[in-house]
Amino acid sequence: MGAEDEEGTSSAAATEAGDLSQNVLLTELLPVSTFGSRLGPSALREELADTPARGALWFANFGRSNSFERNRDLDVYQLNGEHDFDLFEGLDIKWATNYATSTQDESSLGMRFFYEPCGFSGNFDCTQGNSRIAVPTQFPSRVSSLGPGTYFASGTSGGIVNTRVDIEEAQYFARLDADQDFELFDFAMLNFSTGFWWEQSKRDVEALFVETVTVGGTSQWLLDSPSLPNLGSTIFDRFDASRGDRASQTKASREIAAGHANLKLTLWDDLDFLGGLRYENIFIDSKNSPFTGEFQFGRPTTFPPAYLFFDRLDNPDPLLGGEIRPNTDTSDVFFNDQILGINTPINPATGFVDLLTREQILSLANGEIDETKLLPSAGLAYRPYAGVVLRASYSETVARPSYREMGYYVTVQPGTDERTVGNPQLDLSDVKSYDVRSEYLFGELGDLVAFSAFYKVIDNPIESIILRNPLDRDSGSAALYRTFFNNPNTARLWGIELEARKSFDFLRKLGLDFVGIDVFDYLSVGGNFSYIQATVGRTPAELARAQRFFNVAPGDSAQFSGLEKKRRLFGQPEWIGNADISFNHPDWGTSLTLAVFAISDVLDAAGTAGIGADGVTADTLTLDRYLDDFYQLDLVASQEIWQGLRLKLSVKNLTDTARRRTYDRQQTAQTYVERSRKFGRDWSLSLGYTVDF
Repeated sequence: MGAEDEEGTSSAAATEAGDLSQNVLLTELLPVSTFGSRLGPSALREELADTPARGALWFANFGRSNSFERNRDLDVYQLNGEHDFDLFEGLDIKWATNYATSTQDESSLGMRFFYEPCGFSGNFDCTQGNSRIAVPTQFPSRVSSLGPGTYFASGTSGGIVNTRVDIEEAQYFARLDADQDFELFDFAMLNFSTGFWWEQSKRDVEALFVETVTVGGTSQWLLDSPSLPNLGSTIFDRFDASRGDRASQTKASREIAAGHANLKLTLWDDLDFLGGLRYENIFIDSKNSPFTGEFQFGRPTTFPPAYLFFDRLDNPDPLLGGEIRPNTDTSDVFFNDQILGINTPINPATGFVDLLTREQILSLANGEIDETKLLPSAGLAYRPYAGVVLRASYSETVARPSYREMGYYVTVQPGTDERTVGNPQLDLSDVKSYDVRSEYLFGELGDLVAFSAFYKVIDNPIESIILRNPLDRDSGSAALYRTFFNNPNTARLWGIELEARKSFDFLRKLGLDFVGIDVFDYLSVGGNFSYIQATVGRTPAELARAQRFFNVAPGDSAQFSGLEKKRRLFGQPEWIGNADISFNHPDWGTSLTLAVFAISDVLDAAGTAGIGADGVTADTLTLDRYLDDFYQLDLVASQEIWQGLRLKLSVKNLTDTARRRTYDRQQTAQTYVERSRKFGRDWSLSLGYTVDF
């Protein structure tokens, strides 16, 4: 079974490997994933008669085949209540508490392969004849254009994936809110609200990643088959699962205790003054076990390798027995730990990272955040006319790293061979927000038109970036790791939003309610559209490495045009649109919504240049990577079938839309699609019961 993307690169659907609950269709343009000394999944051979063990032909067809399984289980137990007390008139108290447990198991198998026609290698023949085939003239070449041939996979391609992740998490949560109104004068009302919010959770992760896939005890293997499914089953049936295993464990916890106090003064029912203060204590702990039990250069080895995060290919050279490299100056070289903002210990006697002990590695592979924040807010609301509200507000918040972003273990994104590893040294991001909004509510059923504008300042934003393992010079894009860092630059966002909703009650007023029931009163259409400008500066380390890659002397910015000094902020689209048509009849207990969601391209990970084996030269460049624009159609329906008992059906991505991952169009002469993936449809059916007492 095959597929072709828009650029004509062919690949295949997921190869079956075991009893898998999910399969995805994936196409990938491999040879452009990394620019520099190595291109593509393995070495290319130019001589037609050479054996495929030397690498693929320069015009071969490349592709990936993937299978993955994901099982999730979530249990939530919740109680909540709301109380009005006669003791204090106007006092309202709400509370909620819950306990939740979740498990998630993921496994992934994948292989990178290439396809060659018969007749070009001196060492294999496609069973009948050895007729020579003309070299293709259109590139990338398709399987269909190459004619009869054979699929190959090798241990040197760096694209064989075998991974498993088991996650267990438990969470406790509780909150209590109190709200009291005071009438000061006939024209003045004061509202005081306060509350407490508490969360405690723990997560245990066990991850297994086969770093070096061997077949028959060797990593220099080559397997071939005339069909892709047979090639996949041959590899995964024969490779040595216990060789090259890298097991990692992470134990993480989070505890957040917060309290807030807010005042709202209302004058003449038209003007609100708001002010508040939030106290928040944040504790996040990530303890990781990265050691493999082996040693390299006299130091304990880790997975992912310490040279990816904590160590440097720096002087003195461990391969030279600790001798200083002659004529090598690394004073202006930025290493991976500096890009990530990790405080790697430097030997004060030598100025190099040459005393990295097990304890030092462990202190960097573990992370902890323990901070207390006081977060003020202020606001104003004015109602000059009936249905018209003008609002303005200022607030301070924090963005916290997730468990995954801090966990130092490797996972593979389903449907890819992309390695993701967390950064335990992440910190909080401070956010300041300025918002204005005007809205007009009209009609009998709450029709709405609104306009909003916002401006945000984010200090040390958490972003995603691609780094290369400097010790891996052979695996192509499989040597790349996606991770996270606090960008030391300040990110700035501004944007506008338009929102509207209109019911169809005007059709009833025109006498078009032909069914004799006020159906149109419960039917509405609405949507919103946001435009966002979100930029952040590239770090000095990113720019300095790019200068080295483009052979520009440090500081000579006049000749350097390889990268703009600013780029899109990670995870922020340029625009977002939502629209829906909804039917909600409370007397029937019926709710039905058909919604469409669309989003522009989003920065998926910033790219970097990679330092070469000499520890100085930048010899590879990974471009900024974007998730292309995307849309999906969702359907949600629910029906109350008895008092408090409700049945709900949800179908997401009805159109089964594919989403592409591309390289920054401002950095390439044309659009390069790295891969295109269909996420499939997400069906869910739930039965819920609510009781009031």
